[in-house]
Amino acid sequence: MSTHALARSGRATARRRLAALALVLGAAAIVAAQPPQDPGEPPGRPALSASTSLVVLPVTVLGAHDRVVPGLTKDDFAVYDNGVRQPIQFFGDSDTPVTAGLVIDSSGSMQTKLPDVISAATAFVRTSNPRDQIFIVYFNERVSMGLPPGTPFTSGTAELQQALNAVSARGMTALYDALVAALRHLREGAHQRKVLLVISDGGDDASRTTRREAVAAAEQANVTIYTLGLFDRNDDDRDPGVLKQLARATGGEAFFPRQTSDAAEVCTQIARTIRSGYTLGYTPTGVDNAGERHTIQVVLLGAAAGRGYRVVTRSGYLTGPARW
Repeated sequence: MSTHALARSGRATARRRLAALALVLGAAAIVAAQPPQDPGEPPGRPALSASTSLVVLPVTVLGAHDRVVPGLTKDDFAVYDNGVRQPIQFFGDSDTPVTAGLVIDSSGSMQTKLPDVISAATAFVRTSNPRDQIFIVYFNERVSMGLPPGTPFTSGTAELQQALNAVSARGMTALYDALVAALRHLREGAHQRKVLLVISDGGDDASRTTRREAVAAAEQANVTIYTLGLFDRNDDDRDPGVLKQLARATGGEAFFPRQTSDAAEVCTQIARTIRSGYTLGYTPTGVDNAGERHTIQVVLLGAAAGRGYRVVTRSGYLTGPARW
């Protein structure tokens, strides 16, 4: 092949990769078509049509010693999108099922920590709602689905345990590619509330996706991301910053236990938090949707406002098609 032909081929390949990435990221946009109403969702939640532009906010309210505060009602909350108060179209305060993905680092740097990783993921599965749809994404330099082909999700503890026990650790790390793959897979889930639990040291030395692209995709997706950072002395490529950034941008939390053996307890608490939270939904009105970042603020009203409670939710979202 001539030099010019090779150049044309290289440019075409690059364009195809960029187009594929844009498709993946754009399809995860938070202002997207939602699936029909799930029988497991809270009573009174409207069935959503393909034309509905909806923002779904998982909200956790924490009191003294970061204990989850139950028993609040729709009237205890106000939601602001870019400073404009929005009518809350539905409100859920019960233990509703979610679509959840376990994104597990199986690179060589996790080899000594793998037993604790498996124990932590198992604790999350066993503490989750029995009706949750769960899937597993493993990543080293490659990204792979943990469940058997033809099984995109499962609620079966035994099936999930079998998939977790089969993992091995080796190779490099493609965290950002794995995150985008998990966001894409979440779109197939039936439940409106979607969650990712990322277990990693945060390093990445093999992704074609950049950190900026991965974080932006998370901001566009209708997802809450919890991250669990596990480190040891040999983790030269550790990056707790990206784990904090992903959690903060999506209304989740980042955890960094001092000992990897504490990871199971942390994952148990994450699962309980997911089951104890509130869900608010609104269609943005009175704000500009033209491809901008929207800032979200959820505040407490009435008696709840004066009790020193802390509200945890996503800080905002991106609208419009992906720009990478």
